[in-house]
Amino acid sequence: MKPRTAALLSVILAVSVASAASAERPDTLVREEIEDRYKWDLSPLYAGWDEWETDLETVRGTIERFADLQGTLALGPDQLVLALQRESEVLAGAEKVHSYAYLRWVEDTRDETVQQRMAQATTLFDGAHAATSWVVPELLAIPEDSVVSWVDEHEALAPFQYPIAEVYRTREHALDVEGERLLAVYEPLNSAVSGLYDAITVTDAEYPEVTLAEGRTLRATGSSHWQSLNRDPLQSDRRVIYEGYIGVFDGRSTTLSALYGTVLQRNWALARARGYESTLEAVLDEHAIPVAVYETLIQTAHEGVEPFRRYHRIRREALSLEHYHDYDRRVPLVEGSASFDYQDIQQPLVDSVAPLGSDYQREVMAFFSGHRVDVYENEGKQPRNFALSGHRFPAFLKLNYGDTMEDAFTLAHEMGHGMHGDRSRRAQPYATFEYATFVAETASLFNEALLNDELLAETKDPELRIGLLQYRIDTIAMAFYEVAILADFERRAHGLAEAGEPVTAEVLQALYLDAYRSVYGDAMDEPELVGNAWATWVHLFFDRPFYVFQYATSLAAATALHTQVTTGPKRERAAAVDRYLELLSAGGSDHPVDLLRRAGVDLTDPTSLQALTEEMTGLVDRLERELAKQKALGR
Repeated sequence: MKPRTAALLSVILAVSVASAASAERPDTLVREEIEDRYKWDLSPLYAGWDEWETDLETVRGTIERFADLQGTLALGPDQLVLALQRESEVLAGAEKVHSYAYLRWVEDTRDETVQQRMAQATTLFDGAHAATSWVVPELLAIPEDSVVSWVDEHEALAPFQYPIAEVYRTREHALDVEGERLLAVYEPLNSAVSGLYDAITVTDAEYPEVTLAEGRTLRATGSSHWQSLNRDPLQSDRRVIYEGYIGVFDGRSTTLSALYGTVLQRNWALARARGYESTLEAVLDEHAIPVAVYETLIQTAHEGVEPFRRYHRIRREALSLEHYHDYDRRVPLVEGSASFDYQDIQQPLVDSVAPLGSDYQREVMAFFSGHRVDVYENEGKQPRNFALSGHRFPAFLKLNYGDTMEDAFTLAHEMGHGMHGDRSRRAQPYATFEYATFVAETASLFNEALLNDELLAETKDPELRIGLLQYRIDTIAMAFYEVAILADFERRAHGLAEAGEPVTAEVLQALYLDAYRSVYGDAMDEPELVGNAWATWVHLFFDRPFYVFQYATSLAAATALHTQVTTGPKRERAAAVDRYLELLSAGGSDHPVDLLRRAGVDLTDPTSLQALTEEMTGLVDRLERELAKQKALGR
């Protein structure tokens, strides 16, 4: 037995056996009453608001001075270097100011003082992009051959080689200086949508208190809804929580549909302004991603739905449910599901990434020792889990941890994002620091696969094995099949806007239900309940559309890379690790499809996605055998 086994077993024992550390979990939603070790320390950004205010003014001055460089790029390579370096300084400074305000706002979205500072930071951030909008059209006014020769001959331009090449690649979709300035001026209106969505669904939303079967009351928030899906044994309780949560979106369906209609029109207007034939083409062309990759995702999911539907038929039988609904799709299949205390899961998580080397493990540990994780839910705290990375500060993770298996894997997931951001920050200049969303979920899903390996290897408990198999299946179900539902919905919704068709609550409900039925088929009863579930996908209201489909492409990449790192001869595994770590350090230094290809995965090949349906089939077969063993033993 490895020395860590005792700690691991305290994580995976049945709920009835509580670990000693579990008592330390806060029983309050008042942030001030939660111990500091469970909250992030944002001092790596700023010591406090006074320091933030000082930097805010500094960045404002930097933005104002940047205007002096306009009209000078054609003077030669030295002037181009100066402008690009100053541009990075402006944008990185605004990013840091905005990130601190955002993280403080996340802590309590109700705090009006922080809301005002967040508005200041957003204005600064948008102003930075507006102030630098002249760079691309002015660069395009210089002959490409001249700029290429400057890059070849001047080492100081090397960090900007890829961004410059991208400017010329997409030159037919670039506007002149005035056009780019106008788009930048309107950028605050574009980015305001996600803030409005948060105001409607978080800040001003009143999630109802519901009464469960035992008489206990619970507020049906996003966090409690997900916890219910992942742990509540009573179908009646799952239903009342689900209906309470979804009911908030049902009651705001007209408002949310109007807001999403605005998003669709915004996206289409921006695509047309740049001369694209569709919003999808405009979004994917930013990183040279073929539209066929998106279309193949939806097609592959539709063609490979049988193992997905069989899984849900198996679940219905295993749970002994006469009727099977959307709120039944993730509840554990066996009793005695594990409690994954936050303190206890940290070491197994560190151990799970051992295949990536001791340096990687130390970097993971630094998130815990450096107070870079905000762990538990509190009143007013934004409900979403995320990792936020910046070029001038280390990554921070935001959770609403609830001691479920889902929470443990969410921690691993966000840790993958954080590690990706940190490695890119250290290896790349600001110009190529930000990686494309197409690869954004690869590291996070890779981390989940490693944690699943660790837990499966350390347990002989057949019920936990079933739970871990279920989690892996649910990962594919969510990140591939359910993502395909939203991808289909989002593509068709944008098609309505592009065709000038009306976008109403009824239209969006019908679109989503059709996409939902095309994947679930007859495996789900009462699909009408999910009519407005599309609005729970906050990703639809991001500044950039067509984000979610990249969970599926990233899952395909992560699955292939995980196989390469963990199987085969030692030398080949070592080479795969090197390629993977190079991917994390590459940031946005090349087209994401090419970065993944160098790491060992070609996502332009449809078989990469088809491999997910094949894995799903094998996992469902394995789960069915495990469940049969349990049934034969009378458990």
